[in-house]
Amino acid sequence: MKRLVALAFGSLFVAACSKEMQSPAAPAAPQPQATVSVLGTLSLVSCDDGGPGHGTPACTFSGIVRNNGPDCAAGIQGTTTVLVQFGGVAQSWSVNATLRPQETTQFTVFGFSQGEIQTGKPESSASARGVTCP
Repeated sequence: MKRLVALAFGSLFVAACSKEMQSPAAPAAPQPQATVSVLGTLSLVSCDDGGPGHGTPACTFSGIVRNNGPDCAAGIQGTTTVLVQFGGVAQSWSVNATLRPQETTQFTVFGFSQGEIQTGKPESSASARGVTCP
């Protein structure tokens, strides 16, 4: 019986020691982070004439977006809203690029009339997914 108790105690001791000696789980790697912002104002690129059957003239504008985050930015998308007298007009845009930290690129947005941009106040916002830089 003494031998059985000693064997059981020894097994418990070894099991307890082995649990204490296991290293803790490694912390998860931090997720890459990117913060993008739109710089300055929009610039007029071109306007179509909206001729017969084409509806209201629509213009293409461009702007600059910058990655202010510590990692690369991908999946960049934004919205430009022009506040006019009776509400607002919004257009979505996206950039098919990966930006390194502090890198900039151009985006284009289509669908505003030149009058809306001249009389309204355009405001753009952007977001992106942080990725590990290649």
